[in-house]
Formats: sequence, C-alpha cells, structure tokens
Amino acid sequence: MTNNIVSGMALEFDSGIPIYKQVFNQLVAIIANGVLNEGDKLPSIRELSSALEVNPNTVARSFLELEMQGYIKSQRGNGTFVSARQNIAELSEAEKADCLDKLFNKFMGEANCLGISRGEVFKYIESKYRLKENS
Repeated sequence: MTNNIVSGMALEFDSGIPIYKQVFNQLVAIIANGVLNEGDKLPSIRELSSALEVNPNTVARSFLELEMQGYIKSQRGNGTFVSARQNIAELSEAEKADCLDKLFNKFMGEANCLGISRGEVFKYIESKYRLKENS
C-alpha cells in the first residue's frame, strides 16, 4: 500500500513550498482522484516518512492538517483511515463561510510568501472570473 501512495508523490525540496504542505496537497489529490477511498488505511507516519525520506514530524504535521480538514480520521491503536467527505450541499451557510475563510487565508498566505501583492491577487482573480464567464 505504501508503494502505491509514494509512487504517485514527488516532493520538490527546492520549491519554496514547505514539505508538509506538499505531502498534504499530494495526499488530498490522491484521495480526490480515488486512489484512496473512504475507509482505506493510510501508511503509518513512520512508514510514509521513511518511504518519502522526510522527518516523521513533517508527515505528522500533514496528517494533522488532513484530519483537521476532515480528509482522514485517526483511530488509536488501529491506524489512520480516509474519512467520508461531507457533501458541500449539506453544509450550513456558516460552515461554507468558514471553509471559504480558511481557503482565502491559505491563498493569501501563499501569495504573500511568493511576494505577490494584494493588487496582483485581485487582478488575477478578476481575470479568471472573466475567462470563466466567457467560456
């Protein structure tokens, strides 16, 4: 199982994106693409960190973020499993606003780390909306 997951992961140590974030993003993609499904067991933190050749604390941080966002669920003594994702239609307006707020804060944080100004971000978003409306 570890080999199936790791074979689909490629970490870029010089990208400027923290390794824990890369692990998080790639595990989200693996779950979203159906490589791992609800109830599937993930490799242990130690197994995955060894396979990826990163510090176990890095993988632990990724797992914590995945669990906080509802992608995985840890069961003490049994391991970590892919969670059932809640359907967006079932979320209340407050939950949707909270999700959007988290996405916005992450987006702006990443943009800030890349040295992208607020004005550049707004121009980018506006251009994307225009493209979407015209397609």
